[in-house]
Amino acid sequence: MASSSNILAQRWAWGAGFGATAYKGELADWGYRPSTAELKETLPAIHLFVSYQERHAFSYRFQMLVSRIQGNIANRPSTLFPTGKPVTVITPNGKVADASIFATSITEFSGIVDYNFLDYEIDPRHFNWTPYFYGGLAAVFASPDKIDAFLTPGIPYGIGVKFQINKSWGIRGELGSRKVFSDKIDQVASYDGNMNSFTLNGGDQYLHLGFSVTYTIQSIFCPKVY
Repeated sequence: MASSSNILAQRWAWGAGFGATAYKGELADWGYRPSTAELKETLPAIHLFVSYQERHAFSYRFQMLVSRIQGNIANRPSTLFPTGKPVTVITPNGKVADASIFATSITEFSGIVDYNFLDYEIDPRHFNWTPYFYGGLAAVFASPDKIDAFLTPGIPYGIGVKFQINKSWGIRGELGSRKVFSDKIDQVASYDGNMNSFTLNGGDQYLHLGFSVTYTIQSIFCPKVY
């Protein structure tokens, strides 16, 4: 007589890394292809996270991301902001400021779920790498240079690849976007003329490319026992 069972151990890991963010909104409405000038507006980012994995397919992480985003209407004139038309914003003290160039500091706290496409383990008989899709919810604290700081919700989502080098160390890379429910990130009113801290239409967006090193602090999945 023979029997088999899966002995599982929860897997906790710390991660840290660096990356870059790029802005997409009223001042950079580039669709799927940014221009070279818009790519030059990309700024560095750092992130920290802790993740938990109990099953092969799903892992859960809490992440903090710190970066800045910036834009310039001169990079891509549009029908909304044609060349020669001044782009202005009313500051909290009532003064009119030039909004054709902006910069905003971003601090993001997010809860993210990773879906691993492969049976992700470090046991040599199984996969020690996997592509994955991620999505979640975020609270984004934005500190623009011309208006008051504010807090807005957002949705992080994207794709990535993770690789477990050995029982303790791993690496990952991911590319995704943050869709925020505010039109104040770029400090310019949306197409309907309202600059709101919360809106379901016309919200701004920023893209994030990140690379991380992870360290596992508990055993991961044990091999099958027969």
